Amino acid sequence: MGVAKISSLSASKTSALDQLASVLKNLQDAAENGKWEQIEGLEAAFRTASEAVQEMPPALRYTATYRNRVTELLTVHKVVMSLCKDRMDQITPLINAFSGAKLPSVKS
Repeated sequence: MGVAKISSLSASKTSALDQLASVLKNLQDAAENGKWEQIEGLEAAFRTASEAVQEMPPALRYTATYRNRVTELLTVHKVVMSLCKDRMDQITPLINAFSGAKLPSVKS
């Protein structure tokens, strides 16, 4: 899913949206390619990018262009969340199986 450039906002003003789009793309790539170990490492970047978008000046946040871009990003976010939920559904039986398992003691 491509992300279109916003021509009506300056580059410096859209950098928060671009940063969030980049992090979401990295999350989507990791999830689609089964690189689950990368997801946790992207959490802080996602939080920082999300906060930066929320801190954009109100004059920019209330534009149609901003709303359209955020709608696109929310769509990507929903895809990533769905992929993560599917993976969690796959591994839950394994987690449950090990949670009740008795591990052999290790003798030194």
